[in-house]
Amino acid sequence: MKPIVLFITKTCYLDAALEYIDEVKKFVTLHVIIEIDPFSKKMNISDVNNLPRKITFIEAKQLLSQKEYSNYKKYMDGCASFEFLIHQNNKSISLVSIKKSYLLFKKTKKIIPNYIHFDDVSIRLILFPFLVALLKTKLIINVHDPIQHSGEKNLKNIFARKIFYKKVSKFITFSKFSKSIFIENNKKKFCVNLNLKPYLFYLNYLNKNDDKKTKFSFIGRISAYKGIDIFLDAISILNKKYNNISYLIAGAPFNDTIGEKLVNQYQFENVEFKLKHLSNLELCNIIQESKIIVCPYRDATQSGIVMTALALNTPLIVSNQGGLPEYIEENITGMIANPDAVSIAAAIETFIIEPLKHLKLSEKIKNMDKAKFMIGESKILNLYSE
Repeated sequence: MKPIVLFITKTCYLDAALEYIDEVKKFVTLHVIIEIDPFSKKMNISDVNNLPRKITFIEAKQLLSQKEYSNYKKYMDGCASFEFLIHQNNKSISLVSIKKSYLLFKKTKKIIPNYIHFDDVSIRLILFPFLVALLKTKLIINVHDPIQHSGEKNLKNIFARKIFYKKVSKFITFSKFSKSIFIENNKKKFCVNLNLKPYLFYLNYLNKNDDKKTKFSFIGRISAYKGIDIFLDAISILNKKYNNISYLIAGAPFNDTIGEKLVNQYQFENVEFKLKHLSNLELCNIIQESKIIVCPYRDATQSGIVMTALALNTPLIVSNQGGLPEYIEENITGMIANPDAVSIAAAIETFIIEPLKHLKLSEKIKNMDKAKFMIGESKILNLYSE
């Protein structure tokens, strides 16, 4: 008899979660609930215009546009249920969120899962772990970042971890680096490491007629730990030798000042800044137009941009920080550099002096054995067992 699993994720993790769901649903009876709120309705791969009022649970077909629903359907098929949990309130902790926790508990009692699997902690469902203690079910939780990124301290998240972690039987990380950091800080906790899978959902937005590759690009949230200034300092070095190379910095700033500061400090004619939220189509268009995606992070666990670029057959340059090197094969899927301007510039230069190198690596990504990203039946069933 298959184990019954309730998997609860959020829109901010949905690109990774859907690929996980697509494999796991084959081996367990899988119920899926996706949290969505006013701040996240257009986050990640979510593109919802309006949230319904006075409704907690809603099926995907009722919430998503017809086009978006067709994109999700492949992942939904084979799940025992697939719903969104609506948070209409802007506040993450409120009487309303307590009520939502209780309504989720009532739904969980009907499902009677063997395991409740949270895709990281949920501040809005902070009461739920206490209610779960009333059920004969075990709690599993994903740890996307075992320590918070530099410059992004979140006290609410720290508080939520303290609440959730006390109730959890198994933890999951997504890089060997993350697992080692997690165990170091949580010595008595049982931790399993799984691979992220390429985010194939983005193939829905691919412009198959456009093979033009012109830019070296950074994509993602504009935050201090991402090392965007390192990339720009590398461009400054390269501009002394090459004046016809195009670069792009694209993504929404973490705060009101960081994007403006970068634009004012680095006024290069060959650098375009797109400092805004990127739609799914814009994100894929940028990756398609890029010879290389550059991830010059100062610190990292793993990166969704890496998994998106790999899904779209675009090679990367990543810094040798955290778990990033675990997802890159040197001169196959990309290159690994030190997190400094000289090293990043040297890596970029190899693609400038060998104009076809990005195409060669792209072809290698297309032809690589995708089975290495699979979790596998044995590991999945071991995860959802005593």
